[in-house]
Amino acid sequence: MYFDINIFKTVIFNNSLYDWMLALLFFLVVVFLLKIFNQLLVVELKRSEEKEKINAYDLVIVALNAIHWPFYVLVSFYLSLNFLLVADKIKNLTYYILLTSITYYFTKIFHKFIDFSFSRIKKTREKEGDKNVESIKFISLILKILIWIVAGLFVISNLGYNINSLIAGLGIGGVTLAFAMQRILADMFSSFSLYFNHTFKEGDYVVIDKYSGVIKKVGLMSTKILSFNGASLVIPNNQLVSAKIENYGPLKQRMIVSSLGIAYNTSANKIKALSSYIKEIIDKHPEANLKRVHLKTLASSGIIYEIAYTLSAKDYSSQLDIEEAINFAILEKLKKEKIEIK
Repeated sequence: MYFDINIFKTVIFNNSLYDWMLALLFFLVVVFLLKIFNQLLVVELKRSEEKEKINAYDLVIVALNAIHWPFYVLVSFYLSLNFLLVADKIKNLTYYILLTSITYYFTKIFHKFIDFSFSRIKKTREKEGDKNVESIKFISLILKILIWIVAGLFVISNLGYNINSLIAGLGIGGVTLAFAMQRILADMFSSFSLYFNHTFKEGDYVVIDKYSGVIKKVGLMSTKILSFNGASLVIPNNQLVSAKIENYGPLKQRMIVSSLGIAYNTSANKIKALSSYIKEIIDKHPEANLKRVHLKTLASSGIIYEIAYTLSAKDYSSQLDIEEAINFAILEKLKKEKIEIK
């Protein structure tokens, strides 16, 4: 019994069995090498990241993990066709499928890049106490949609279609839509300006023209402010961009300067002791740091003291609570010592 080597010359679909086996072997080897290369590169990048602490490796790892086995199969299949005699239609069809696959996976990689970049921005802003993520999510969504549109146009163009009229139609449609939604778009782009300029964040106490309150929510269209009387105020973002805004949120310390007037008929001993009374009251609050208490002016209405101290609290509302507690304590002390206020 012997092996007939002529069997490899058997023709199947215009190709010898030898050619088919060679193409199959090449296909399997390329699939194997591409997959192994991917895994080895990911392992090496993870090792380098742990050693060198380079966060950029994360992005490359995420991009490599976005490429799945169908991509390797398609690349290997297309390359293995070079060993076979196939119809141009089949080769062109394979080429277009491969082109679509490459475009798809590159689009996914861009998606991962957008998610990675904006997650870093989000973490940075959250460390600063900013919980507003709506603007980030919206910008991320818009960029992803634009990437898919560009990818789609790229594939259609390579399929042999003229995309000039399609691009012109998209342009006209975009202009029409933008004109119809100009107020909405103005508020949306204003929210981006507020976000990236770090104008304010949730929890900040702000004064906007004649309104004041605590920022409760920064949305894409408007910002919600809760005033101290309990009223909820909603202001379009477009108006906030051009408004004068005083933001007390970033202040770690707030200087309080107030005046206190007492009557001239107050005894000299009580007048001299008043500074120590006030210092004792303010020192009871660890968030308060007394700067000065001085008899400032002998006015016609009475003896004027100036009190200055700083307050450090987590928010403006807490600062007001401490200031109120200090004022009440001063009033009680004055009544106890029978010092008349002017």
